[in-house]
Amino acid sequence: MAAFKNKDKKPSEDNGIYVYVGPSIKGVIQEGTIYHGSLDKIHRKLAAAIEKYPKIARLIVKDTELSAARAEIRKGGTSLAHAYETVSK
Repeated sequence: MAAFKNKDKKPSEDNGIYVYVGPSIKGVIQEGTIYHGSLDKIHRKLAAAIEKYPKIARLIVKDTELSAARAEIRKGGTSLAHAYETVSK
């Protein structure tokens, strides 16, 4: 029996999984930290860290984009790589 799916209902971003792909900053944030919820909610939670290091917000990516984000950082020359370099300084 197939499960009922409501095609009109969009997946809730409140159930999203996000990962911080930037460098660890002692006492602020750790590389690879996993967050659950909406991106807006995560940014509010990390408001103090983002205020001090604004590029942290750019380095929080959706779990489905994790592999591509890490590849962009390694490749260099991308906005994500630039954000990583800025935070690491």
